[in-house]
Amino acid sequence: MLKLKILNSSLLILFTVFLYGCIKASSNSVLNIQNLDNKSLPDIKLDSLSGTTYNLPKDFTNRCLIVFGFDHSQKEVMNLWYDKFVDLYKNKKIDCFYKVPVIDNSNMAIRFMARNGMRMASKDDLAKEHTLTLFTDKIVFAEKLSIKELDIPTAILFNKDGSIIWQSNKIDNISEIDRLISNE
Repeated sequence: MLKLKILNSSLLILFTVFLYGCIKASSNSVLNIQNLDNKSLPDIKLDSLSGTTYNLPKDFTNRCLIVFGFDHSQKEVMNLWYDKFVDLYKNKKIDCFYKVPVIDNSNMAIRFMARNGMRMASKDDLAKEHTLTLFTDKIVFAEKLSIKELDIPTAILFNKDGSIIWQSNKIDNISEIDRLISNE
């Protein structure tokens, strides 16, 4: 009986340590949407799947491409945009790009499962570093960026200050990015 109590206590301690270690990975995003004009990215503090914290748009070094998705079913289309961003990055046409799944505010357990599921599914270190999860009210966030349709991912090119240069939810418009980047 005593051995069973010790085993249960040990398992409880291990589980607590495990959950405590995951708190940063599942913390809510810090989002400031107070003074938005619907033409710029709000100040956001996000963590990548690899654990790096970013303050956007403050951390933009130049123009930045971000694709925002609002549902798990949009993963494939988000990846098409992301693959184009990686090509531009490898050809040194951009140095700032992210894939940002926007997930409704959830309790810590749901955030933990969502982030860790994405982290475990991704084998690519570059993708882990450039995938940031945003836990917020999807509708309010989309309105602040003038995103009208939440049923399809939206790609946005931002200036260094976070103002919107271009945005599209049509994957056919991906060639416009090359033209915009070339006009620096």
